[in-house]
Amino acid sequence: MALGGRAPLPPQPPADPFDRRLLLRAQRLGGRRGSDVRPLSANLYYFAGRSLFGNDIEVYHTIDALTHVANGVLLFLLCRQVLPGLFSLIPPVLFVSRLAHGQDFEYTSNFDTLSYAAFSLLGLLLFVSARRRERRLLEALAVGAFALALLCKEAAVVWPAILTAYGWLFDRSRVWRKYVAAWVVTFACLAALAQETGRRAPRRGCRERGPGGG
Repeated sequence: MALGGRAPLPPQPPADPFDRRLLLRAQRLGGRRGSDVRPLSANLYYFAGRSLFGNDIEVYHTIDALTHVANGVLLFLLCRQVLPGLFSLIPPVLFVSRLAHGQDFEYTSNFDTLSYAAFSLLGLLLFVSARRRERRLLEALAVGAFALALLCKEAAVVWPAILTAYGWLFDRSRVWRKYVAAWVVTFACLAALAQETGRRAPRRGCRERGPGGG
């Protein structure tokens, strides 16, 4: 024991912004907690990372950086569809330059947010292009991109509301059926998530009963 009455603290390892415990947990493909509802951005992503490049941290950071840049490009292309002239530059510039996005480069576990934003923006871009060109294939691809966004992060459930707002502002009222598919996918996903959550919830009823069964 030291003279001051306290044992000296052992040297602490340098802080690593990458949460390795999250990485190892997500790589267990049996499905646990958050990876149950984020199979693309958790299970599949880290399984591919382990298989293809041996969990090299630098590669993970590079993927995050490229995805962030891609999101800015997708946002710019989307804004070009709905905003005039140079005004279409304002949202993507504000997006990519926001300081809060620095954590996307520091924490590789933020890939779930980056990936769901990428698929959501891609879906919006495809749908807006489809409505302007009357292409049903692009509409189907847009809903497919939305489904992938939901598999990356459940926060993507707001996508149909954004889509509906676009339709209300820019589209014809008689084509409302074009916007139903996204809501169907959303409610189906929420129902599946509720069922999965209920199935995995701990059943404590038997333990909470007293010796007399009451």
